[in-house]
Amino acid sequence: MEQGTEEKKDYEISFLLKSEERVDEILKALKHIGGEITLEGPIEKIVLAYKIKKETSASFGHFHFRALPADIKTLTQELKNNPEVLRTLVVTPPFVKSKRTTMRPLPKAAAPAPEYKAPIAVAPAPLSNEALEKKIEEILRE
Repeated sequence: MEQGTEEKKDYEISFLLKSEERVDEILKALKHIGGEITLEGPIEKIVLAYKIKKETSASFGHFHFRALPADIKTLTQELKNNPEVLRTLVVTPPFVKSKRTTMRPLPKAAAPAPEYKAPIAVAPAPLSNEALEKKIEEILRE
């Protein structure tokens, strides 16, 4: 597909930043690829479950934006190389079906399977000492 004929698609980017003031790093990267922001989510300070780049807390936020699919790799690489950005994740949001689908009826249940009865195991009769010694001698001769 030629570069000029591609259409912009919807994406969502979630990010962890060292501080809330660094959100301009994300905006600058989105402008650099020609992305159009359609929704800005709130930015919250969170405590990390484990250290990321020696940080124990971060600012978490997300944006919805439109961009060319070919530019997403450039965006992720640019943000990965930025020391103020701890983590990013770019995904395509799920598509919402506008038409309600009807459920197929379940097939009628077949007759229940007959109950399985395990064969009864018969224990061998106990051997007397004499019979046991005789059996051991037979085995040793072989």
